[in-house]
Amino acid sequence: MRKTLEKLGSLIFSLLLFGYLATGVHEQFHMLAANALGLAGHVDFLGWTGWFIYDQTPTAAQDILIGFAGGIGTAIIFGLGWFVSSRQLKYTVWELDDTAALMILAISEFIYSFFDAFDRYWAGLGGGVGMVVAFAIALAIYSKRILNWLQEE
Repeated sequence: MRKTLEKLGSLIFSLLLFGYLATGVHEQFHMLAANALGLAGHVDFLGWTGWFIYDQTPTAAQDILIGFAGGIGTAIIFGLGWFVSSRQLKYTVWELDDTAALMILAISEFIYSFFDAFDRYWAGLGGGVGMVVAFAIALAIYSKRILNWLQEE
């Protein structure tokens, strides 16, 4: 039972750690896109959340591109992490917690990017929808392996 709780704790820790890192990566991609489009801005962080704030007013097209950049850039980074981590699962289940967490965050960031780009009012809903869809996909793919992994002593 102790090993199962340790593994479950490891899975939760992976989700929290990568989720925390995703916030900084996401906001940095907003800023990189704004700078690439010739706009200035800065990021404000408060705990687990962050916001990119324009120092200049963007056009509607610039706002959409910058909105997409945060989620799409983060999804690519975490998706590449998931890809590498998932390849290691052929040899060991040691990375299963990280693999599932990276996949969940990559998918949720991808979905969130559409809400972030087109309607910031509903962006919070987009984060929730992204997480629900991402967890459902991760469960469909990894639930059997995670349950077997949790039961191993």
